[in-house]
Amino acid sequence: MSHVSPDALPQYTAAEKRHRVFAIMSASSGNLVEWFDFYVYAFCAIYFAGAFFPASNPTVQLLNTAGVFAAGFLMRPIGGWLFGRIADRLGRKKSLLISVSMMCGGSLMVACLPTYATIGAMAPVLLLVARLIQGLSVGGEYGTTATYMSEVALRGQRGFFSSFQYVTADRRPAAGGAGHRHHGSAAQRGGDPRLGLAHPVRTRRRRRRGRAAAAPCPARNAERGRPR
Repeated sequence: MSHVSPDALPQYTAAEKRHRVFAIMSASSGNLVEWFDFYVYAFCAIYFAGAFFPASNPTVQLLNTAGVFAAGFLMRPIGGWLFGRIADRLGRKKSLLISVSMMCGGSLMVACLPTYATIGAMAPVLLLVARLIQGLSVGGEYGTTATYMSEVALRGQRGFFSSFQYVTADRRPAAGGAGHRHHGSAAQRGGDPRLGLAHPVRTRRRRRRGRAAAAPCPARNAERGRPR
């Protein structure tokens, strides 16, 4: 195994080091935003189910929503191949800019889509199109970011700086889950019927009333001529 001495490594100026580190942080931030936008759909799927699909069966609604989510993964290999060619021909930066722009466009499309009650069957079709755009984008961004960060990183520290891609990619479930836990706890306190959750205080009250109604009442039995 060959060992490269520190003297053989190129000497970077302070300005060049700042430029390279800034490029690494920019690519890492874009990676975080890409994966957050891609996975936030999963945390909001329970709400998308009732908004974009017919209300005939809640289980079918959730399955349809999950199917649209899975469709995004099918586009990732195609996105990796497509944006790999774009990166070789136009450069890594342009490929990343196109990828991030596509992800933003897909997320904006999901946010602005009319519901099923407004446009009918076109709502889930447009939702699927938006997810396919997002899947294509995140598939192309992942490989391009890995290549770009390894090329821009300082010699002798490429493994360290390239690891930030995975660090930011692993932060996206925590960022999305924090908001989902907040909304979920609010729904539990309020008893959201779409989630199949009942208000805990009201449930306890109903149980007490049920037990009180089922318990024998001496005064009522005496009026009916029954023994106590």
